[in-house]
Amino acid sequence: MLEVTFSESACGSLKVAQHYGEGKYRGGAFGFIASHKDGSSLSEPELERLRREADARARRAWEQAVPLGGRAADVFCFDLALSVGNIAREGFWENRRAALLRLWGAWDAAEGRKEAERRVREAQTALETLLERFDAGEDMRVWYSEQPDEFCGLHWLMAALSPWRDGRGNVFLVKLPAYLDEPENNCVRGFTGWGEVGPESWGRLAAGQKAVSPCLCRALAGIWRAAEEENAPLRAALNGHVRGVPESLYDGWIRREIAAAPEEFHEARLIGNVLGKHTPGIFDGWLALRIEAMVETGELAVAREGEADRPYRRMMRRARKA
Repeated sequence: MLEVTFSESACGSLKVAQHYGEGKYRGGAFGFIASHKDGSSLSEPELERLRREADARARRAWEQAVPLGGRAADVFCFDLALSVGNIAREGFWENRRAALLRLWGAWDAAEGRKEAERRVREAQTALETLLERFDAGEDMRVWYSEQPDEFCGLHWLMAALSPWRDGRGNVFLVKLPAYLDEPENNCVRGFTGWGEVGPESWGRLAAGQKAVSPCLCRALAGIWRAAEEENAPLRAALNGHVRGVPESLYDGWIRREIAAAPEEFHEARLIGNVLGKHTPGIFDGWLALRIEAMVETGELAVAREGEADRPYRRMMRRARKA
């Protein structure tokens, strides 16, 4: 089975999930962050209790996991930030490089170019291999959600696989549920994308896969072709479709966190609060771009610059009224 993901985090987790739960639980390294509500450190007995509880949860996860099977070479990743920037068919790969570089603009320019080139190069190679194996009759399973890049990724992939021909493999889709009930841990887990799913859960969620017809695949491809024609600066999943949306779509959440912030605040803290509280499922780099736009229009001001090699370390403040 060919497995397709749209983030490097999801790709790595799925590869582990292929054999997670096989054999006897052997333990391993794990970490956690804990403190008292007043911020004081935990005692050694308290830490030891938390270690035992964490190990017990890890053991349960291993023992209850359903291994997916397969090989690492069966897993393909297209982490291309397809919800952002130019998606025109002409010059597609170069436009992806430009979009990734823009999102990583706060980081070292040389490292940003290197990383963008790596992702694009690996995605090009992956697509060639995927098409070759799919054309030869291997089945394909696509893991997606309504997280913007994954949702766009599904439609882009269906367009990349067109035209549809007899003799190809079958296509199966697995849509990530918004919540996963875990009665064994007395909790419900929420997700915004497959990159948040641990290796113990993939096998269980694979039971929700659905076979899709070539007709539906063509329809999904058509939606992406329409998105290409529109070529909006930003895309989102709205009412089950890829929709072009204004660049300011997430600005309301940024402004809400600005209003709740003290007079001066770290840019990184602002970005973290938006991502953590509102879970938009987008790159932190996009929020940084929107914050920079607010600086340019005078809505925000830079109180103090941060270190040049440490992004989002600026101290910000709301612009003072004249």
